[in-house]
Amino acid sequence: MTVPHTITIAGVSMVVKSTKATHVRASTIDGRTYTLRKRSITVSKYVADCDGRIYTARRRGSSPLHKRREIMDADGRLVGTTESTPDGNIELTVIDNSATNSATGSAAAGDRELDVDLGFIAWALSFVDAPINNLRLS
Repeated sequence: MTVPHTITIAGVSMVVKSTKATHVRASTIDGRTYTLRKRSITVSKYVADCDGRIYTARRRGSSPLHKRREIMDADGRLVGTTESTPDGNIELTVIDNSATNSATGSAAAGDRELDVDLGFIAWALSFVDAPINNLRLS
């Protein structure tokens, strides 16, 4: 599988440093670091550190064809889900927590950070949860 050296998520470009299934890492041009690390013996639990914002991605109700994860923030709130599809894609669903964000007065900035964070997490999980189609016939 060819891995891009840069990715762009919600307008934020990142340089990819590592794509190991146990530790995916990228950083932005201005030095912000994004990582996803395996935190269990199996691949059922990952922890992401997105420029200091911590998330947990846990498998829920997975089947051989569909691998689903719930992404929780550091406060234990469900902020998104991912699900793999048989055609090799990862679908990301962002959970609307706008009532929580609007109370802080920085809803727009928080939403953009969350979009970038969840986009990175979903992209990184594709190395684990997406079906691999590297079959070559000669």
